[in-house]
Amino acid sequence: MWYWRQINVGIGEPLFDFNSITFQQSSQYIAREDITFRDLSENEYSSFEFIFGDGTQTERLERNQPDPITHEYAIAGTYYVTLRIYNDIGCVADLTQTIKIGKGYNVLSPNVFTPNGDIYNQCFKPLFNGLVEVTFRVYDAQGALLYEEIGVPPTNPAIEALTLTGWCGPDLSTDDGKEIITPYFIYTLEGQTIDSVKVFRDGTFILLRWQHEKN
Repeated sequence: MWYWRQINVGIGEPLFDFNSITFQQSSQYIAREDITFRDLSENEYSSFEFIFGDGTQTERLERNQPDPITHEYAIAGTYYVTLRIYNDIGCVADLTQTIKIGKGYNVLSPNVFTPNGDIYNQCFKPLFNGLVEVTFRVYDAQGALLYEEIGVPPTNPAIEALTLTGWCGPDLSTDDGKEIITPYFIYTLEGQTIDSVKVFRDGTFILLRWQHEKN
C-alpha cells in the first residue's frame, strides 16, 4: 500500500507587523505592556517562530495560528525582533525588524563591586541596551583617569550586543595600584543610540575587597 503526501520544497517570504494600545494612542511602545505580533508571511511555509530580541522566543507555531501572539518587554531599549519561517523539509527564511521600547535605550549601574578573587561581581561596568557606540571611563575622587574602554560594535547587532569588559579595580601587585587611595570612584559613560541620540551617564561607586576565611 502506498501513501502520498505533498511536500512543499519552496520557502515563502517572511513578513510581520506589531502593534499595541499605547502605540495606537501615542505612536510609542512602552515597557511592561502587551505588544501583539502578527505573522503575515506569504507563499510556501508550514510553521514559524518569533524571536523577540530580549532572550525569549515563542515555540514553533503552525501557519495560520489563530491565537494572538503577545509579548512584553521588561525595560526600555531597542530590540531586534526576528520572524523565522520553515517549510516542510526544514528550509528557513527570516526577517528582522527593530522595535523601540520607551526612549529606546537604558543604562543601569551598580554602586559597588567586589574584586576579591571569587567569581561574582569582579569588575565594574554599566549595563545598557540600545546603544551602538560607548566610551566608558573610571576616575578616582580627585578626577584622575584610571581606566578607559571603548565598546567595539558587533558585526551583526541583531545577533550580538555591544558590551564592555569593565574595570576590575587597581592592580595591587604594582606600586601604582597600591598608591590609589580614594573613598569612592567616579564613572562616566558616553554613548549614542541607533537613531544618533547622544547619551551621557555618570555616577559614583565604591570598591569592597576582602579575603575568604580559610578553614
